[in-house]
Amino acid sequence: MKILILSCNTGEGHNAAGHAVEEAALARGHEVNFVDAMQLGKRHTSRLISGLYIGIVKHLPWFFGFIYKLGRLISNRHFKSPVYWANARLAKPLAASSKKEIMTLW
Repeated sequence: MKILILSCNTGEGHNAAGHAVEEAALARGHEVNFVDAMQLGKRHTSRLISGLYIGIVKHLPWFFGFIYKLGRLISNRHFKSPVYWANARLAKPLAASSKKEIMTLW
């Protein structure tokens, strides 16, 4: 089976979890492609998002906590959080690249 794992460089939690799934899948003989989903955005999206995240967590952890809680409060089936909409912007590039860039990495 071919498995695509999408992660992002916002701390190492996402990547560590993704690599654990990758390791387990490889051990079972599956083909795995691990991709930073933010690289599907514009040229510097991944570096920008990663830098913003790390800067906020290091210097304004209370603000990160506030934004995280706010997102959980406002996100429901009728209203999506800002993180949802930010990720949704990558849906078209993912669909477009799934047959080109990502699949050629196999």
